[in-house]
Amino acid sequence: MTAIVTRDDGRVLVIKREDDGRWVPLGGVLELAEAPQEGCAREVLEETGYRVKVGPPDRRVQEHQARRRLVGIPLRIGGGEARTSKESTVVSWWTLEQIRRDGFSGVHLCSLHRSSQVCGRVVR
Repeated sequence: MTAIVTRDDGRVLVIKREDDGRWVPLGGVLELAEAPQEGCAREVLEETGYRVKVGPPDRRVQEHQARRRLVGIPLRIGGGEARTSKESTVVSWWTLEQIRRDGFSGVHLCSLHRSSQVCGRVVR
């Protein structure tokens, strides 16, 4: 699962991975019987130190793609302070231009696009 967290200014929360140095959005694997909303909130807290406010899933952007289930779940910061974790060396807020230029993989861009539709922003 990929958790796309945005701010009011349109920036997206990203981490620099400790293992390979790539910049990526937050994410991970759902635990047994964990709802997507709970998993997103847990991963964001574990990877960045931020607590998030989770909105209801937006079924308009839900689809199945190559055994991957994409569900738009609006996420906004609800507290906490940025910190790194065993998985990250840097926590940062990137603009959409930075993401387009310095990039995410196609799967992460797809997740970002779907999330931005939920949050009222269109990624072009």
